[in-house]
Parts: sequence; C-alpha cells; structure tokens
Amino acid sequence: MTRRKLGFTIVELLVVIGIVGLLLALLLPAIQSAREAARRTQCANYLKQIGLAVHNYHDLFTVLPPGTVTRFPSVKGFFSTMVTNGGYFDQRNSTPETPWLLQLLPQLDQAPLWSAFDSNAGCFGFVNFRPPYSVTGPNANWRVMMQRLSVLQCPSDRDSTFNFDVDALLSLQLGIPILQCARGNYAANWGNTTWEQTNDLDGDGAGDLGVEYLTAPFSRSRTVAQGSISDGLDDTVLVAEVRKGLGIDGRGAAMTALPGGSFYMSRFTPNSAVDYFQRIPATGSGSGDQMPWPRTCNNEPTLPCTYQPNQSLSFAGARSRHVGGVFVLMASGRVRFVANNIDQGLWIAVHGISDGIAAETD
Repeated sequence: MTRRKLGFTIVELLVVIGIVGLLLALLLPAIQSAREAARRTQCANYLKQIGLAVHNYHDLFTVLPPGTVTRFPSVKGFFSTMVTNGGYFDQRNSTPETPWLLQLLPQLDQAPLWSAFDSNAGCFGFVNFRPPYSVTGPNANWRVMMQRLSVLQCPSDRDSTFNFDVDALLSLQLGIPILQCARGNYAANWGNTTWEQTNDLDGDGAGDLGVEYLTAPFSRSRTVAQGSISDGLDDTVLVAEVRKGLGIDGRGAAMTALPGGSFYMSRFTPNSAVDYFQRIPATGSGSGDQMPWPRTCNNEPTLPCTYQPNQSLSFAGARSRHVGGVFVLMASGRVRFVANNIDQGLWIAVHGISDGIAAETD
C-alpha cells in the first residue's frame, strides 16, 4: 500500500490565490469608501465645533470675530510698507495680521494658547532691518502658530506645514531663518470678489461695470452681528473647507491672513477654477487661485494657482478632497455639503449677508 502525500498542487494554489485576489479587489473599494465616509463625518464634526465657537464668541461680544486685524503702529507700518507691495500691511484696525481663527482660540478650548499669542506682533509682523534680521510676528508667535489643532484638520486631506520663508516671500536675502507654521482646512467667507473686498477687479481704482461686491460676514474694516445678516442665518455661509498646499504655498496656512489660508472667496464654485466674473482663464496660464507673493503658489493639477502681482486682487476658492463637493458652515451653525456643480449665481448669493436672496444650498 502507498501513502498519499498531503498538500496542494500548483494549479490548486493558483486557484486559491486568484480567489483571494478577487475577494480583495471586491472588498478594498468598500473598505476605502467606509474609511472616507468616516473621515467626512469627522470633517463635518470639526466644522460644527467651529460653529459652536463662533456662536459662543458672538454671545460674548455680540458680533462675529473680525476677519483679520491689520493695523500697525506708525513706525512698524512704515517699515512694513517699505518691503511689501501693499494690501496686506494695512493700517486700519488695532493689531498686525491677527486672523479670525486665532481670535477664536478661547472658544475652541485653547485659552492658554491665545494668552501666549502676542497680538502686538501678529502673525506676520514687520521686518527688522538691523542685524540680526528678523520678522517680529512669527519670531514672537511661532510656538503658537506651530500648534497643529485637531479641530482644524479635515482627515480627508494630507498633512503638511507652511514654510514661512520671509526671504523668499520678499525676494530678499536677509538670512532670516525659515519658520514652520501649522496648517488647517477651514477658512472664513471673505466675499465674492478679491482680498480688497471691492468691485474693482482690475486694480485701476474704479469699480468694474457689472460687478457688485456682496458684503461678507468677515472683513478687516468691520464686524458683523448676526442681526445684520438679513438673508437669514441658514442661508449665509460663514466658513468652508480649503485644501493644504505644500512648502511655502499659502493655502491651508490657517494661522496666517492669506487667501486660501484663513480666508476664501466665492468667485470659484467648490473645487473649480471657473471665474464667475470671467476675468480669470479657466485653464492654462493664469488660471486657478490668485496667490499673493511669487512663492505662495505651488501649482498642482488638482490645486491650481498662479501668482497675482497685485496683492489687493488676490483670491482663492473653497476646495476639498471629498468626492463631489465641500462642507460649509452656515451662520445658523448648521453644516451642509455643497456639490461642485452648484449654480454659480446661487453660490455667490449665499456668501453675501444682505443681497435679498434666500435659497437652499442642499
């Protein structure tokens, strides 16, 4: 009698491997879809927390936080304007470049972090021309600006830090060390036109025919109370998602006053580069987010941008890595998912506080 050897033939093994591979191919998309669904839920939950913080701020001060506070004392303002093209270093309010998210830190359970922030230096500050060269803002506040707050991170996006390279930003060789700042995925509604929040889209000093700036909930020059949002709290967008750039790209730099960082504009519908006012080409050279300073744009296929020499005309749109759209926070505190194919006129309308148009974005 012969004893049969136990085992698999090569053909049987190949069949088993094929079956396992087929099962994995069927299961992986479902697993990935489930993971993304969980990430989307977390992303929306963080936005709800920001909404609660905004409402708590309003309960305390009776207004929404100012978009950014940008005034310098006269000496600091003088040195700042010597090394910039204007638009960002602007003497209007009380402290240099302190965006809304930093002012919300106490309401986000980060009161010690806000206490550690030197509002006299701000996030940008001014250049000290006496050696050793420095920038007072990030040098004074980099420990605060480096804090990666989980409530600002949409887990669907990649993780990256903002390289605050002053030499590159100013195109000077001062030897100022590069400071790294944390990024985030939530930006405030800065309106439907440009960083200057006017209807002058070409920078000639005169309003453009057919262009109307719809008052946004956040700005440099004023604060908005909920009672002045006449379009209705549930029909006005406060905050939307933005995506993180790489390196010195300003997008996602949530602790800084940059388009695509702390703020976005509604000229592009979500994840789009089609300009509502048709002043920016949809594709090719000059398309995408219009970023100030030559180095704050790192053009990527799904994160397009170009350099805008006139900083006052810069703007960036709402973007996310979700399939089909972005999450937005309404003034009521409700979080909605807005599809990429939303009508452009409707998208513009829900970003003004008093245009008289009430419409559902769902």
